[in-house]
Amino acid sequence: MSEARRDSSSTSDDSHVATNAWRMLEAAHRAGGDPLSDLAATLASIDARALLRETFDEPNGPLHGFGDSRTLLERGAGIEVFRAMKSCAKRALSPEVVDGSQQFGSQRRCGLLAFGLVVSATLVHHQVLESRAPRESIEELLFALCGAEEPWITTLAARGLKILGDLDRDERGHGLSQTG
Repeated sequence: MSEARRDSSSTSDDSHVATNAWRMLEAAHRAGGDPLSDLAATLASIDARALLRETFDEPNGPLHGFGDSRTLLERGAGIEVFRAMKSCAKRALSPEVVDGSQQFGSQRRCGLLAFGLVVSATLVHHQVLESRAPRESIEELLFALCGAEEPWITTLAARGLKILGDLDRDERGHGLSQTG
């Protein structure tokens, strides 16, 4: 087992949250809601700035409290910082209940955006896929981010997709594994 895999397993005690979140997203998609399309549409609209503000600047935003999160995502940070950011993003993916039914609301949209940005930044800066979510789900999320009006998000997601493809080729040739 690689050192990165061992480290991630020991620090990823909330991996069940991610698994449940992906199951909820898949269930929402099957029920007619498409959280990734919703996120992509929001990022490509005038509502993108409000979503970014809520994700980064609001006290309950998943990336609030990490200093200049955008700079960390763009320029890099230690793997432990990205793991902490990812944990906050996963917590924001918990379901919102409105009138007795689960909704894909603002908090979860922020969580999905933050999760995608952090996974992409980890790929770009550490060449590690820090998620146990299915690869196809990660690809779909990064593709959704590529449609953002904000160039830095598009660039980060596109670079993450390229590295994810490189990791796929490496795995087939060298047996590398993704982490949690």
